[in-house]
Amino acid sequence: MSTKEIESKARRLKILKNKQELLQQEIDQLEGDLKAQLEAWNVDEVQAGPFRVVWKLVNSSRFDSKRFRAKYGKLYDQYMIPNSYRKFLVV
Repeated sequence: MSTKEIESKARRLKILKNKQELLQQEIDQLEGDLKAQLEAWNVDEVQAGPFRVVWKLVNSSRFDSKRFRAKYGKLYDQYMIPNSYRKFLVV
């Protein structure tokens, strides 16, 4: 692949990423509108034609690694696993 092809692909990628950001903004707006309506109606789900819109509270538990590390630092370090990854950027 030539540098011209890389430039072309990078340009196309940037255009698509910009479109993706605009689409994400629209998605966020629509989701916000739907959530606001469910909240206004004081319901956590509604059937609208073929769609069921649900926005309900979900309870879960998670491990507080920050607090565990502060209290049991040596034990925390024993169970840490090194991790590596490659980061892809077009800037």
